[in-house]
Amino acid sequence: MLESIQRLQVVISQSAHYLLTSSKTFYKPQETVFFDLDDNREHHYALPTQKTIVLEHADDTGKVVVYNSHGRHRSEVVTVKVSAANVRVFKINMIEGDEEEEAVPCQLSPVWDDAQGQIENNEFYLSFLAQVKGFALQSYFIKIMKAEEGVNTYVSG
Repeated sequence: MLESIQRLQVVISQSAHYLLTSSKTFYKPQETVFFDLDDNREHHYALPTQKTIVLEHADDTGKVVVYNSHGRHRSEVVTVKVSAANVRVFKINMIEGDEEEEAVPCQLSPVWDDAQGQIENNEFYLSFLAQVKGFALQSYFIKIMKAEEGVNTYVSG
C-alpha cells in the first residue's frame, strides 16, 4: 500500500510538471522528481508528516503549486511549513505579455515540538488564501524578505 501511494505521488508530480511546461511539443518524460507532495510516510503504519520548505538565503524561492479538481473557481486556505519567519508570498500574473508579481496576504503561526511542548525556532506554519480557476493549477512563490525591502505588510501573525 505504501509503495502504491509513493508511485502515485510520482505520477502526480510528473503530470503537474507536464501541465506547467510552456512548450509541450518537445516535452520528454524524465525520471527526475520535479515536485514533492506535502506529506511523507516513513512506514505503512505511520501517520504522514508534513515537509518543510527550506529557505536559507534571500535568493531562495519556494514554489507551492495548488490544483483545483473542481469545475468551478475555488478559494481555499493553504498551510505549509517554512524554515524562516521573514517571508512573503506572491504569484505571477501575465499582464499584456509582461510578468507582474502580485503579493498575497499570509499569516505565520508557530510550530510546536510534540516531544518537549515548546515552540520551534526554525519552523513556522505559513497560511495564505489560494484562488484557483476550475480544473487548473496555480503557482505561488515563497521568498525570504531582504533587509532593504522593509517590513512585510502582507503578513499577520
